[in-house]
Amino acid sequence: MQALPSELGDAAAFERQYWHHCQRRYNFQPIYRTSGKLLAIELLTAVFSPAFPQRFVSPETYFASINVAERLQVVIEQMQLLSRWHPRFIQDGILASVNVDGQTLDALQQSHEAKQLIASMPWLRFEIVENQGTLSQEVLTMFPEMRRLWLDDFGAGVANFSSLMQAHYDCIKVARELFILLQKSDEGRQLFPSLVALLSRFCNHVVVEGVETQEEWGMVMQTRADAVQGYFLSRPQPFENFSELKSTL
Repeated sequence: MQALPSELGDAAAFERQYWHHCQRRYNFQPIYRTSGKLLAIELLTAVFSPAFPQRFVSPETYFASINVAERLQVVIEQMQLLSRWHPRFIQDGILASVNVDGQTLDALQQSHEAKQLIASMPWLRFEIVENQGTLSQEVLTMFPEMRRLWLDDFGAGVANFSSLMQAHYDCIKVARELFILLQKSDEGRQLFPSLVALLSRFCNHVVVEGVETQEEWGMVMQTRADAVQGYFLSRPQPFENFSELKSTL
């Protein structure tokens, strides 16, 4: 039996209300250079309903379910949070990355508040996935923030080398999915250092994501990767711990 239009409307309204009332909690995960020195932190968003504060929902689903204006306000909120630690970022030469989609990056161009924050935070970087839907690579390269962009999840299913030819990212992050796939065969393990070397020609930093074991750490150390992110070096932490975070391993 098909749902009536009124029932569908009620369900959609309930879903909008649910996502509107969800709350956010922020953690960070360190990104360490292969030399052991801290390169950056990535801000991570935990989303939950007030009715179930210990039951987290997918942040990807959350951001896909709210509109662009709301996503922009979340990014501004994240930048305001990070700005509290401005002296630490400057003193230790640490970068901080936040995740953003193409539509929100486009909307950011019209926000005076966002632009002011960005101008005051030279250490801020934006992580963006390659597949930006209606936002073309050509449009992306025209944004003033292009020099601050990190390409996230390279090799996770949509990324290809054509985008690297059109834009020079500050950083390319190799997805754990690709890293794991290459570990499964001798050919893949032999290819991995060459892939990292090639990526390094198109950016300032290559970061390998999802390193979880001593063996994986050793594999990355044999390449030209600049840095590593993963549970082997550090799990996500609450921002209350940021002041205690060591600048070296």
